[in-house]
Amino acid sequence: NYRDGKLYLVGDDATDILILDTAYQLIDSIHLLDYREKRIPKPVKPDLEGSTFATIRNSILFLIVGSAATKKREKLFVIPFLESGLDVSHHHVFDTSNLVAGLKEGGIQEVNMEGITVAANHLVLTNRGNRTNPTNYLIVTDLTFWEEKENVRPRVLPVQIPDTADIVPGISDLFYVASTDTLLM
Repeated sequence: NYRDGKLYLVGDDATDILILDTAYQLIDSIHLLDYREKRIPKPVKPDLEGSTFATIRNSILFLIVGSAATKKREKLFVIPFLESGLDVSHHHVFDTSNLVAGLKEGGIQEVNMEGITVAANHLVLTNRGNRTNPTNYLIVTDLTFWEEKENVRPRVLPVQIPDTADIVPGISDLFYVASTDTLLM
């Protein structure tokens, strides 16, 4: 993600958020997850797949969503963004099982959220298809869905991508360009 001349990188098995300048030089890193090694092994990683900046109630927040492919990965990190940058010391981690239940009710058989963006005062997420469940989905929900303890009812929209012979095309990230009302996938 890009904000104020800096790039913020989150890895699905990383313990830190990297901050780069626009020449891709490391400026800083912010410790997010405690683990003794630099990379978190697949069985225990939170699988942080998508991130975006959102303005909610006049506060800028950095949202990082886990894939929700397993119970352990049903997480949303909400980190305040101040003039000084990300304030990880005051971040919150929310359980997204309420959203996952709504996705399953909406027809998604295998949850694997990969991307997140803000569009028209909604969060838009993507659920990536695979060989077993090849349909990709866009998920449209409230900006603060994590505040609801139950009854999160997202709109689940299948996305048709032309088939290829050898692979199942999957949507792995999203970005909304407000100036042109365009959703990039």
